[in-house]
Amino acid sequence: MTTEQKEDPNFDGVEYWQGVVFGIQGERCGEIMYRFVIKIPQKYPQEPPIIRMVTKIALPCIDPRGFIIVSRIPGFKWTPQHNIADVLMAIRDCMKDKAFIAQSWQYKDQIFFTESDDPKKCF
Repeated sequence: MTTEQKEDPNFDGVEYWQGVVFGIQGERCGEIMYRFVIKIPQKYPQEPPIIRMVTKIALPCIDPRGFIIVSRIPGFKWTPQHNIADVLMAIRDCMKDKAFIAQSWQYKDQIFFTESDDPKKCF
């Protein structure tokens, strides 16, 4: 664990995390829970966390296998001062885009991969 990791209050030494982002309430996508897994790289926070969506989602910053390309998140640039919550909030902001809202329903109940119960198998 690096000195920066020890100083980051959001980093507890766990290498793999799982979580959920809810769709925008009041929109059709608001009914969808978007599951994801996170891997903390050895060079965190110099490098961003590696995030892979489990639930299928149509966003310009997500590749065909469900990996979030942090450098393609609109209006967001990773720096070592950022943390995991900052990335997740930037992704959530992308979900407010009208084009995303229009496309989101087509993937309801679909997933990118099935190994999601063991986060280590996702990477």
